[in-house]
Amino acid sequence: MVGTNFNEIKPTQTVINRERVDDYIKKLKAGAEVEPIIVYDVPGKGRFIEEGHHRYIASQETGIPVKIVVRNGNGPTGLSDWSHVEWKPYVNDGQFFGD
Repeated sequence: MVGTNFNEIKPTQTVINRERVDDYIKKLKAGAEVEPIIVYDVPGKGRFIEEGHHRYIASQETGIPVKIVVRNGNGPTGLSDWSHVEWKPYVNDGQFFGD
């Protein structure tokens, strides 16, 4: 996922925090509901996460589905795949563009 060329749904941020992903993993395994992942389906470019990068990775790592809300149109576009995304320690909320 992070650091890979996975591209079914593409990222729009370059920083992911392991602890934040682990928090979502715990919630998912406990059966808790988490907010949906917001994705834009941009014509000719693919699907990009607007909000929910950490939830998406937690879902992918656990295999526990999280609701994905797909919006069509000219939403955010970002990186071509996950190879440019890095694990970074938490600094402040400003380092993330949604979780």
